[in-house]
Amino acid sequence: TVPASDDLGESSTKQPIKLVGGIHGNEAVGKESLINLLQYFCAAYHHDDLVTKLINSIDLHFYPSMNPDGFARAKHGDWHTGRANAANVDLNRNFPDQFHGAPKDPIQPETAALMEWSKKWRFTSSISLHGGSLVACYPFDNTASGLNSYSHTPDDATFIFMAKTYANAHPSMYKGLKICDNDQFTGGISNGAAWYSLNGGMGDWNYLNCGTLEITVEMGCEKYPLETDLLQMYYDHYIPLIEHVKNAKQGFHGHVTDTGGSAIPNVTVSSPEIGINVTSGSDGHYWRIAAPGEYTVTFTAPGFQPHSHHVVVKEVDWAQLPSPINVQLLLKNESAKRADDEPETDEARSAMLARRYFVVGGLFVVIVAAITILAVRKHRAAAVKRRNDMAFRELIGSESDSD
Repeated sequence: TVPASDDLGESSTKQPIKLVGGIHGNEAVGKESLINLLQYFCAAYHHDDLVTKLINSIDLHFYPSMNPDGFARAKHGDWHTGRANAANVDLNRNFPDQFHGAPKDPIQPETAALMEWSKKWRFTSSISLHGGSLVACYPFDNTASGLNSYSHTPDDATFIFMAKTYANAHPSMYKGLKICDNDQFTGGISNGAAWYSLNGGMGDWNYLNCGTLEITVEMGCEKYPLETDLLQMYYDHYIPLIEHVKNAKQGFHGHVTDTGGSAIPNVTVSSPEIGINVTSGSDGHYWRIAAPGEYTVTFTAPGFQPHSHHVVVKEVDWAQLPSPINVQLLLKNESAKRADDEPETDEARSAMLARRYFVVGGLFVVIVAAITILAVRKHRAAAVKRRNDMAFRELIGSESDSD
């Protein structure tokens, strides 16, 4: 694998994404396109504003050839030779499956390496590049019955957004109708299982085990095109690939700490409006890709009070990236003492502030009224005293006249 970042490492505070090609060795366009894209990023860094922003804000991981043994055997015009690895195992049928368990073949070294790599980095998004058609597909890729039918994930809206972003950026994929033989894909996208159901796919495993949102892109009708055609096929896909990378910032992110400012790792970030939960890293940072919409996001960690936040996600604007949603969690023994001070939602916080203003305003009115009453009473007492003094002087004066 080849990383592209200005600050790569496990301590990096940037979100990691991956781009994988060549899981089928005879589908060569993905491999060549990722190598070309990586070369372009290296050449354009510090010269192109967008590329510089991408590299400075995202940890990009390129895996151009997951099946090099298959690629070494592949040849133009042959749709079968080189698809599998050296052990004749289809790597995109070699992952543990949600419906059917372990794959029929032993897990291959290439599969095990990718699983270990993915679990280590917990990539927020991914793309797997294939060939043989022209479409952007999204999970789930299989069904419990094995029949071809739409198989929703809880993140269906976000997956559709990601697939449409890619297809709409391609010069012809978005057309979707009979570009390759009789394939018909409305808008150039398809749910994987609705096209055809497969067991042991990489995309479903990534989503269910790592929280990684991966789309699968078929890059063209020809799996192993002539060398003279490769460059044009890359040109057709490099803008969609960049749009896919940009989508890494589509959603919300931030940093979770305790009240002392220390990072909290392994915080579960969940929402009823979306599917798979994500967790904060060892440094407290988290990222969640989400389609435009409104979400109630809850942060939970052992020993801490849960905290909920209302989040509005807009379509990402790279001229002004969304601000992070940073959260402080209270320890459970703190929450008992400060429950009224730290409501869980923005609505509760607004209601609490309104109550406080009402109480403070009421106290102010009472104090002003009390001062006014005291002032009136003092004035009346002074007036009575003056009248009594005058009456007393008049009495003394009349007694003096009688004498």
